[in-house]
Amino acid sequence: MVASFCMTDHHLTIKSRHGHSLAAVLHIPDGKGTFPLVVFAHGYRSSKGSSKIMAIMAAIQDRYACLRFDFSGHGESSGDFESTTPTRGAEDMEDAIAHVCQHAGKDIKKIDATRLAFFGSSFGGGVALLVAARHPELKALILFAPASDYHFRKAACEEARKQGKQAINVPFNRTGTLPIRCQMVEDGLRHDFYALAKMIGCPTLIFHGDKDEVIPLEFSKRLKEALPNGRLDIIPNADHIFNDDERLLDELVTRCEKFLDTHLV
Repeated sequence: MVASFCMTDHHLTIKSRHGHSLAAVLHIPDGKGTFPLVVFAHGYRSSKGSSKIMAIMAAIQDRYACLRFDFSGHGESSGDFESTTPTRGAEDMEDAIAHVCQHAGKDIKKIDATRLAFFGSSFGGGVALLVAARHPELKALILFAPASDYHFRKAACEEARKQGKQAINVPFNRTGTLPIRCQMVEDGLRHDFYALAKMIGCPTLIFHGDKDEVIPLEFSKRLKEALPNGRLDIIPNADHIFNDDERLLDELVTRCEKFLDTHLV
């Protein structure tokens, strides 16, 4: 454990219910008092060190405990990447939260688990929705272009299966295309994210670019309508990756910071 700015970093190895080792870092502010907990869920093929996660954490680390982890098969976590699905991601996230709440040692006394917030980006946004529906105590939810609907990939995956393929290539803003496993789409089809959203009572802030080619903006519009306390900030001329514009990212980080300060403090 090492000091980092005004926080203490705990590097954790969390055993998931499937036997995988999940790499995680728990950041707890130094000083007295108890601190709300913000849990970060990264995107598909990303990691706990993503630019958005690190930027938001840098802005709030003096007053919030922060948990960031790698989904199984991603980053420093063990496991088979091909097994990545929304269901497996939600199980990983639940296991990470449970570990921190049960095994963080004496510093757990500095975490106020009754003041809990989730952040999810893309795939991690869909996962955060699944987990949020099971946590009525949740105080705030922030989503960046969440993967809340898999039906628009169904036909392509069915055709790929007929051809003996296991994945489809979808447009991706920076790299041209992104391979998506059919197994992940098929699992996503088993979840009604909009029905689950109706169960999430906490204030929810969604960011979505109007030029997103990966996840249609219409899904977040529908999600906002399903959420009892949802807000959708549509970002003009933004694609699926918000990191390319440093000034835009700074602005979104400020909005996240204000949102958390309103609902967690």
